[in-house]
Amino acid sequence: MCVVLGPHDHVCWAYSETAEFTTRAGEFLADGLAAGFRVCSLRPGNVGDIADDLRGLAGWSQALREGAAEVGSLSELYGDDVVDPARRVRAHADATERAVAD
Repeated sequence: MCVVLGPHDHVCWAYSETAEFTTRAGEFLADGLAAGFRVCSLRPGNVGDIADDLRGLAGWSQALREGAAEVGSLSELYGDDVVDPARRVRAHADATERAVAD
């Protein structure tokens, strides 16, 4: 099934295999880059490993260098702490403002 997403849509997938998730996420990120959007991949793990998993994506390394793409670790972002919702909303609002300004 092919789903066409707009700039304000989002996707939530569940996979049992990391490789399958990485493939589908890569397709989603590539679509965003092709449309001229800033993209971000967030998942548990090490930021370097997350970036490496997507290195095969056409234009990914350049997008990282230019700031059109970024990666984040949910493990590092949240750790074992209780999530502060107001802080998370501020962080996402700040990231959105930076993307729009750029």
